Amino acid sequence: MLVGCIAVAALIAVAVIVKQFRTDALTWDMGSTYILVVGIAFHMGLGLSKLTGSDEYRVDSSGVRQLVNPGWISSVVPSHQVVVLVAAAVVGWLALAKRRSVVIPLPASLWTSFIVIALAVDYLRYGSLPSGEPLLMLVSLIAACAAVRSRAGVITGAATFVLGMCILGALIAVVNSAAAIQTCTVKCSIGGIIFSGPTSHGNSLGLILACGLPFVWMAFRGQARVWLVIYVAANLALSGSRTAMLAGAAGLVVLVVTNPSIQGRIVSGRNQWFAIGSATCLAVTSLLVPRLITDPNFATGRGRLWELAFSRIEGTPLFGEGSTAWYREFTAGSFGSASAYSTHNQWVEATLFLGMVGVVLFGAIVFAFMMPRSANSRFLIAPVLAVIFSLGVTERPIALALVDLISWVLFALIMISVGDSPLQGKASPYLQAVPGIHTVGQIPSESKKRLSMRGRNVIA
Repeated sequence: MLVGCIAVAALIAVAVIVKQFRTDALTWDMGSTYILVVGIAFHMGLGLSKLTGSDEYRVDSSGVRQLVNPGWISSVVPSHQVVVLVAAAVVGWLALAKRRSVVIPLPASLWTSFIVIALAVDYLRYGSLPSGEPLLMLVSLIAACAAVRSRAGVITGAATFVLGMCILGALIAVVNSAAAIQTCTVKCSIGGIIFSGPTSHGNSLGLILACGLPFVWMAFRGQARVWLVIYVAANLALSGSRTAMLAGAAGLVVLVVTNPSIQGRIVSGRNQWFAIGSATCLAVTSLLVPRLITDPNFATGRGRLWELAFSRIEGTPLFGEGSTAWYREFTAGSFGSASAYSTHNQWVEATLFLGMVGVVLFGAIVFAFMMPRSANSRFLIAPVLAVIFSLGVTERPIALALVDLISWVLFALIMISVGDSPLQGKASPYLQAVPGIHTVGQIPSESKKRLSMRGRNVIA
């Protein structure tokens, strides 16, 4: 019964999305393709393994289902590093061939500085430098900036990826339900199951969908928006990830109050102060909670992980322990595999990597995101940051020095910060539809007044 409901909902979502593309309601360009490829790359192998039934799992001592073997697909499908590198190379080649200038926004420059300094701090210990994870992140950041054609295209690409994950999960549930739907462990969804879809477990799917909700909201309009947001939220609820559900709810509150959207080059929204204030408050909360909580059992043991991370930088408070610090703790047996990927807090990870310098630098990155080149891009960026820092209290959603399952969100934010590329030839039809607008990307003051209704800001 549940599988049937998931399948029907996915079919309706497909019909809605196809209609939106057929009526040219969505913008698709190189930025859309880049975000979609980077997002898919990390899940392509496991998703195909689940479809074919070649994946193998085991349940660890804490009741968490862990992937043991992705099956024969892993030997056929290229790694996500290869896919992302090829995508970056194609974008770079096209930029050079067309002699396009590449704008590197301040957040990308600061993030690059963070990675370079973190690598320099423990360069002697970084045994996998040739495999290129931090270098791949740097290349991917530059490629993201080069791929930008429009903010609307970036948002469409991100929304399409998120919806695609839900639809692929439904397909896996129909073909191989045991791979997509698991029985409850210490966690459970409102449906009495854990829906992991094409990911390794429900938490991963929950993180992706929570971060993706703002993009789905902003990409679509009218009834299509209502249905697709409900569809993604329902999949999120089935994931069983409590942190992701709370973050998704926080993001929805910001979205409802600010109602951001983009059509062509026109960004609209209301209550910008609420958007910025919410994202800022959540960022500060995620910074302070690990420093104020002393209970090691807080949030199923997160307190113990934070205490361990802070203890490791007591001798190096200024520059921290470098980009491999947490992995070294894992190999030393300080914690289990469930915590191996991060310190479970966005700011704690920055502190461990680069100490106080890392905190200041990461704070500067957040501030730079809040001050994009186009002021009304804040309507597009703030809801995403609100979700990230809601998750960031007890998770590390954005990896600092490697490309992983949520890196597409970072690239999308950076690409939105870049803004729209200058139009070639003729003006956008959305700009032509506004009386008195004859210049690209600019709206005269009298037109701004006519477009300002009920406190709603509209600007190109």
